[in-house]
Amino acid sequence: MIPGSCKVKRSEMQEVRSDIEYKLGNFDLVIEHLDKAIELMPTNSRLYFKKANCLISLKKFQKALKVINQSIELGEPTDLHYLKKAEIFLELDQKDSSFFYYDFSIRISKKPERVYESRAKSNFKLGFIDFALSDINKAIQINPGYIEGYNTRGEIYYDSSEYEKAIPDFSYVIENSIDDKVLTGSAFVHRGGSYLKTGKLKLACEDWKMAVELGMNQATVLIDDFCN
Repeated sequence: MIPGSCKVKRSEMQEVRSDIEYKLGNFDLVIEHLDKAIELMPTNSRLYFKKANCLISLKKFQKALKVINQSIELGEPTDLHYLKKAEIFLELDQKDSSFFYYDFSIRISKKPERVYESRAKSNFKLGFIDFALSDINKAIQINPGYIEGYNTRGEIYYDSSEYEKAIPDFSYVIENSIDDKVLTGSAFVHRGGSYLKTGKLKLACEDWKMAVELGMNQATVLIDDFCN
């Protein structure tokens, strides 16, 4: 029999390994490590939450729903648990259940801006652009410094071909997300695209070059196509 303290440490080691693999995008290995961690600590709600999140990334939504429910049953669920349920139900095309859990998550959340942002993305995915903009504007109103909210609103404007409106939001992200290279790089790519669509090719090329410096290598294709 493995002593309890040893089980905890071994489970924590597997969880750390799962976190590393998640950052690398190796989701099958994430599940493997989390299953080992859960075997050692079967009542740890956090492990089930992480597994559900990974299953969403793998698009295994029925399994994700089962696992997030296990996490809720084992621990003290937060708004994030119900937010995940909302996202899962949307992918399962159960819209009524999805928006029920979005509403519930907003009511209990200490940071409702992130729930409004997620629901904005869902509304946009469903083609409800006005509702999407209403939700993302609400997120920014609640937290005017919510950088992800500006990025999402910029993407909504960009994908709606409202490029002039997208530019200020991407500029805000670029100016304020210094420590997040992925978010900043993505904002440079999208702002560059917005500049291109509004006839500002020189500014577009400058943004794409900055994106490449931040590791967004896909921007090299845009540079080759439009800037050379």
